[in-house]
Amino acid sequence: MRSVKSALAAAAVAAAACALAVPAFSQGGGGGAAVAVINSQVLIGKSEVGVDVANKLGGIARQMQTEVQPDQQRLRGQEQAFEQALRGAQQKGMTLQQVRADPAMRQQAEAIDAANKALQEKVNGLAEDLAFSREKAYSDLLSTVDPILDEVMRQKGITLVLQSNAVAKGRAEVDITQDVLNLLNQRAKTQNVLRLRAPPPPQPLAANAPPKKN
Repeated sequence: MRSVKSALAAAAVAAAACALAVPAFSQGGGGGAAVAVINSQVLIGKSEVGVDVANKLGGIARQMQTEVQPDQQRLRGQEQAFEQALRGAQQKGMTLQQVRADPAMRQQAEAIDAANKALQEKVNGLAEDLAFSREKAYSDLLSTVDPILDEVMRQKGITLVLQSNAVAKGRAEVDITQDVLNLLNQRAKTQNVLRLRAPPPPQPLAANAPPKKN
C-alpha cells in the first residue's frame, strides 16, 4: 500500500515544479538592458509571501495526514485480527485450502481488501486536492508578482524577461531577481491560502454514444 505521506509529498513536489513559472514578457522601455533573467524559485523560497504560502500549504498537508490516520489505524487493527485468526486456524491444524474456504476467514479478508481500497482512494483524492490547492495558491502569488515585474522592467528599460535556468550564459547585471524580490517583500507579507477540492476528471465519452445534433 502506498503510504499517505509519500502520496501527499508526491503531489506537493509535482505542483511545486511548476509553481511560479514566470513567462517571457514583451514590453516597451527605455535604453537599458533589452533582455533580463529572473529566478522564480528564489522568489518562492526567499520572499516573505512565498514562505507564508509554503507554510500554509504545509499546514494543509499535515491536516490531510491527520484525517487519514483513523482509517490507517482501523486497517491495521483489521490486519492484526486476521493474522491472529490465521494463527489460530493453523494451530487447529487447518490447511490453507480449509482456511480459504472458511466463511469467517474469507469475510475478514474481503473486509481488509475493501478497507485498503477505500483508504487508497481517499489518499489519492487528498493528494489531488493538495496539488490543486498549491496550483491555485501559486497562481495567486504570480498575480502579485506580475505588476511588480512589469514595474521593474519599465524602470530598467527591459523588453524581455527569461527564466534564469533557461539561459546557458548570462551576465549578473541583467538578473533582476533581487530587484523584484525587494519590491515583493515591501508590498506582500502574507497571502490567503485555501484548501480546495480538485475538480473531478472529465468523463470519457461512451463508445456507442450517438453524435450530438447541432
